[in-house]
Amino acid sequence: MNFKTLRNLGYGLTISAAALAVTSLSMPATAVAAYPEKPINVVIGWGPGGGIDSFCRVVKKYSKKYLGVKLRLIYKPGGGGKVAHNLLVRNLPKDGYTIAAANIPHQTIPTQISKKGYRLKDIQWVATFALVPSVVIVKRDGPYKTLADLVKAAKKSPGRIKAGTPGAQSGSAAFHYRWEKMAGANITLVPYRGGSKMYKGLLGGEVEVMSTNMNWGVRYKDSVRVLATASAKRYSLLKEAPTFKELGIDYIDYVSRSMTASAKVSKKKVATLGKLFKKLTEDKNFRKDFKKIGLETTFMNSEETNAYVTNYVKQSKDVFALMRSKMMKK
Repeated sequence: MNFKTLRNLGYGLTISAAALAVTSLSMPATAVAAYPEKPINVVIGWGPGGGIDSFCRVVKKYSKKYLGVKLRLIYKPGGGGKVAHNLLVRNLPKDGYTIAAANIPHQTIPTQISKKGYRLKDIQWVATFALVPSVVIVKRDGPYKTLADLVKAAKKSPGRIKAGTPGAQSGSAAFHYRWEKMAGANITLVPYRGGSKMYKGLLGGEVEVMSTNMNWGVRYKDSVRVLATASAKRYSLLKEAPTFKELGIDYIDYVSRSMTASAKVSKKKVATLGKLFKKLTEDKNFRKDFKKIGLETTFMNSEETNAYVTNYVKQSKDVFALMRSKMMKK
């Protein structure tokens, strides 16, 4: 994937000592408020224990050191982050002290398949911390050892095998519809309210498959098997998992670990947060903790993330149309 890096141009202003002294005498002694200067609330649209929650907890651990303030995590699960983002743009303060955990493409899909709820223009991207490949997962001790095993069984009994995803309108649901179509399989989608419930559904036998992201494959590699990963190359934290391309399916798909803010928050504050978050992600201990939860750091600032989202929306019109049609049939 190619990302065009956009850099801000700075300029300097030289003031003589004499001029500075005169200016300081003539100007009133008013203090300019720093930002951030108090804790920042992070609204999480998924329940505790899932991939987004784990990501936020690692960022929170290092927030005081690099932002100068703590992050406070607030849980508002539902709709793959849709509930949280509706609150973000409609009900919560727009002063830069309330942001939201986000997942691309989870936060784009509802805006493209439904006229209800927030629009993409209502939010702005603060930063992206990681890009995680989408994967097909089964239980390690289950009957399917390869993607070919799963596809063969699905073709033999169309619709019998069930796959869990963390939400009906999630990026993982979009991934599911696309990979099963490209593989020629028919696997019934079972949406859960969050990743942790999806994972419990797999272990409990409610579903045989998870169409999700590599985070789960790395964190629970002793109990699950990744049959295929939609990455350009094998994921460094789980090299045993083959790519779709290796298996004859030319498909690349990622989900992100990002932060958003209301579009009404000042651009200056968003830019400040982006710079502070970038420094945070460069901490070697932060990166180690990220790897423990199955994440490789891939930082993108607000403008880079916006460009990434725009590209995803352009390339996914067919999947959006399919998801709209399935909603209409319900």
